[in-house]
Amino acid sequence: MCVKFSGRWSLGGLLLLLCVSGVTQAAVALQRWQTAQGATVMFVESHANPMVDVQVDFDAGTRRDTLAKPGVSELTADLLDAGTRRHDEEQLRGQLADLGAQFSTYAQDESAGLRLRSLTEPALLQPALAVAAEMLSTPTFPTAVLQREKQRSIEMLKQQETKAEFLAERTLSRLVYPTHPYGNDARLSETSLQSISRADLVTFWRQHYQPQRAVVSIVGDVSREQAQRLAEQLLAGLFKPMVVRHKPYRPCRWRKPKKNYTCVMPVVRPTSLSAWRCSSVMIRIISRWWSATTFWVVAGLIRA
Repeated sequence: MCVKFSGRWSLGGLLLLLCVSGVTQAAVALQRWQTAQGATVMFVESHANPMVDVQVDFDAGTRRDTLAKPGVSELTADLLDAGTRRHDEEQLRGQLADLGAQFSTYAQDESAGLRLRSLTEPALLQPALAVAAEMLSTPTFPTAVLQREKQRSIEMLKQQETKAEFLAERTLSRLVYPTHPYGNDARLSETSLQSISRADLVTFWRQHYQPQRAVVSIVGDVSREQAQRLAEQLLAGLFKPMVVRHKPYRPCRWRKPKKNYTCVMPVVRPTSLSAWRCSSVMIRIISRWWSATTFWVVAGLIRA
């Protein structure tokens, strides 16, 4: 399930988690660190209720869409729970329902990701985290589900186009952001949605759903150590870009040749008609110069 939000990517996700988790203290002790994969983690420990709320934000919002195909970001987030390599859509949702966990995906201007709420009992929390990690790391983006969601998005777009408020907001967005990525939502159309393929979703997921581009917000009845393990577990299987390591440059050392070599000048051969013409002109000039020089040398000898 994907929910579309408007706004900018900041600490809003953590503040939202604080509100829904029941954290009402005046002073909130915010802990922040970075995982081994490069993700940023923000954690607030609260023992008011035996549950935990987790939100994973990726730098994969609608501003990452291309001008030719707006809507890829939303469909990518929407199909994270549509099936993995091990389970299909119905199996994933059945597992979360049996565990009493709540799972949703979202997309907004600057970020996209998922939200998970679960009880902190290990028998319920660990399986729920495993399902969420599986959705993040091995989504399959089934073609049949993609066609269904594209048709649903088209029907929703047609319905919104009947509202004056929506038309006014989209017109204003086009005027303010004619070519800026923040105006990608206003360029969404039936044609652009129909042109999106499964390959577009896979490419977008590989490029933007990476650990070093993630912010994990955790609020609930867990300790710092548990929160660290939780964040590591969620992002452990994500696609990591290959880093090409080049060998350090070592300058060549001059070595004295063991044998004497004869230097042979290469013969430059013309490879085109213009080159032949240039060569013939040069030959004529040299021959005329040689003839004139020879003539004056002979004339000088005769006079002497």
